[in-house]
Amino acid sequence: MEREKIVTREPSDLFDWNLASRKKDVRRKSSFTSQCVMTGIVYDERMKNHRNDNNPNHPECPERISSIWEQLVDDGVVECCRRIDARSATEQEILYVHSKTHYDEMVATENMSLEKLFQRALRLNSIYINPSSMQCALLAAGSVCEVTKLVIDETVDNGVAIVRPPGHHAESYTSMGFCFFNNVAIAAKMAIEEYGVKRILIIDWDVHHGNATQHMFYDDNRVLYVSLHRHDNGGFYPGGDEGDYDKVGKGKGSGYNVNIPWNLARMGDAEYMSAFYQIIMPIAFEYQPELVIVSSGFDSGEGDPIGGYRVTPNGYAHMTHQLKSLADGKIVVALEGGYNLTTISHSMSAVVQVLLGDTPRSLESCVPNDSALASIGNAAKCLSKYWKSLRHWQDQPVKGTVEEFAPLTSSSVVDPAPLTDDSMSNSQADEMRGDDSIIIENGETPKSKPMPDESLKRSDEEILSEPPPPGTIPISSDSIPLDVAQKALIQQLEDEGNACMFAVNPLSWCPHLESIVPIEGSLDTSALCETCSTPRENWVCLTCQHVHCGRYINKHMLEHSEASGHNIVLSYADLSVWCFTCDSYVYNPVLFPFIKLASDDKFK
Repeated sequence: MEREKIVTREPSDLFDWNLASRKKDVRRKSSFTSQCVMTGIVYDERMKNHRNDNNPNHPECPERISSIWEQLVDDGVVECCRRIDARSATEQEILYVHSKTHYDEMVATENMSLEKLFQRALRLNSIYINPSSMQCALLAAGSVCEVTKLVIDETVDNGVAIVRPPGHHAESYTSMGFCFFNNVAIAAKMAIEEYGVKRILIIDWDVHHGNATQHMFYDDNRVLYVSLHRHDNGGFYPGGDEGDYDKVGKGKGSGYNVNIPWNLARMGDAEYMSAFYQIIMPIAFEYQPELVIVSSGFDSGEGDPIGGYRVTPNGYAHMTHQLKSLADGKIVVALEGGYNLTTISHSMSAVVQVLLGDTPRSLESCVPNDSALASIGNAAKCLSKYWKSLRHWQDQPVKGTVEEFAPLTSSSVVDPAPLTDDSMSNSQADEMRGDDSIIIENGETPKSKPMPDESLKRSDEEILSEPPPPGTIPISSDSIPLDVAQKALIQQLEDEGNACMFAVNPLSWCPHLESIVPIEGSLDTSALCETCSTPRENWVCLTCQHVHCGRYINKHMLEHSEASGHNIVLSYADLSVWCFTCDSYVYNPVLFPFIKLASDDKFK
């Protein structure tokens, strides 16, 4: 069965985006002439040559950049910009942040057979490689550098790089997370080394933490790195605690690494703008950057099948509008992730129109959820000793901790219960709504909608005063209160108004969760299929811990389920959990210890 295609609609249905009037506004405000250069833009069809020959449905697909470009042309945006020629990054530029060994290994891929490329990719974390990958990666990095140079020397006021493959997961020594070279980090280091730029602000609003960018500037106060990302207490890719709010840098870089980690709730415009107003813009004004570079992943956008968040194109436009007040408007926007073609196309168009001088429309009512306020408060308090603009947070309490979740017993499963209109107010009901989404293999959609448990109405004191049960597996030492996490999970229930925008909505409960058995020790995510010994797309049974391959390899886990009656399995590829009987993905707190065990092994 093919992976379910993402549902798309006309732009006016999705975002109420009045493109005709906006095209008129852009041309009026931002007409390009040789005397008045404003926004530079780079795009090259050659970057589409990087593709997954083994899986044409891979989310990091060539159409990501071509769909954006077509939207910009349709919206009349391209004709208002100055076209910048794409170029390959030089070896010297790559070596600003990457090791010579990593560079040479990438060069070697150009002459490898397809089989060797496949085997090499298997040894890496979330990577595919074809013979054109190296040249595409060089084009992506070089194009971001070229736009950055033209912004620094004021040939253009700001610039946009529509590039792929993305970059912010690529470590100095290896490729990972769809990324080969860290495009934004290379451009930032180039600006420092070749142009003497002393203060650069990197804003990373991709839904994933930019682990590699953080590592590359962790002890460097010439770069203020700010990441807003889905964290889920370390359970969301790239996993672990390095994206948590207390990772603030070291040495000269202390206080210059800012993480705003979102936990267990569906975030949108309200949450992102709250972070901008309360943390990002105050310290940015205090820092006074000379250049702003945006790692612009749109997988935090509404409708993305991996991120599961709901930032709108207008939300991205407002964030861009805020950033234009910094560095005399010297901004470079470089594409990172984003896997719903409609979402990324309209979102990038909204961003570019703001760079051209358009004013974003007013946002709808923005009230951030409790989980976001906890994350913002914890990050602000942690950073307050480094930034005068945040010192009013110093006396604020940390928003609570939860070190352990309940043990894996039938009583700990969040069981659905009826919810009537009389049992809660409209505002409470609204708070409970929402949906979530994760990477999918087969696109099967859940068939039922779970409802919240009455036990979630307990007070903070009741929950936090209970001693941790024996056998509990720790998740995080500094996080949001348990009741906030539970409410946030319930908020991910399917919203009728947005359900069609997601490729899949995981169940927050299923009756077969009672069959899973706690694991003593660790998991080996590199384990081979016990039947055919393939290393590809393997799953572990959460009842008996046997490992078998998925239905798109040799179907051995499916056969195991049919023979044994074991239903719940965890993917070693993307850490998702599937129930064979419910025919759906499942996302419930009882699964977090298993996900963490797999994450700890996969990303160690």
